[in-house]
Amino acid sequence: MKGHLRIKKAAKLTAEVLEGKRNLTKGEILKLADYSDVTSKEPDRVMDGVQFKEELALYGFTADNVKKVLGSIMTSPLVYEMVTPDNMIRASAETAKILGLYAPDKLDVRTAVIAKITFNRPNSDNTTQ
Repeated sequence: MKGHLRIKKAAKLTAEVLEGKRNLTKGEILKLADYSDVTSKEPDRVMDGVQFKEELALYGFTADNVKKVLGSIMTSPLVYEMVTPDNMIRASAETAKILGLYAPDKLDVRTAVIAKITFNRPNSDNTTQ
């Protein structure tokens, strides 16, 4: 039963971070949820688990909602100054990481786009002979 209470507390703290109410790392979240130092140093052992994701879904953080946020960014104009694409993408990316939809070894989309623009730019040095 203690494990379930820790998962509930970790999910609640994670939801608060994703909502911008707190600023904590994954490890700090687990420490506050009474996990051991060892587990706190490997937070994905808990946060990649089915039970954690189910608890987080109770706060509205699901793969479907992440997709909805990204879809709304692509199809809607900005309405409020505080709701910028960068803020919404950052929030969605953090949620995607928690839900395991994000591969941390892949390049950031912005980095990949900048690299593509930089390396595909026509210039006099890249002409064929």
